[in-house]
Amino acid sequence: MSFTESELELVRSRAVSDGIVWRFLTLATGAQEIDSGDPMTIAGMDYLVQIAILTAARRDEILAA
Repeated sequence: MSFTESELELVRSRAVSDGIVWRFLTLATGAQEIDSGDPMTIAGMDYLVQIAILTAARRDEILAA
């Protein structure tokens, strides 16, 4: 998974006040490998779309990488 610098800054700043983003970021940061097909990864990315950090197109681009 590869966020741009600005996307990552948005995720990190939102993690301060949003427990779901904090948990997703914490788990992703601690993982040795990110499985783009894993239900937790997909749910986390879907949530980032829901809260307008990512567009659906950008989510799909990241998950396809």
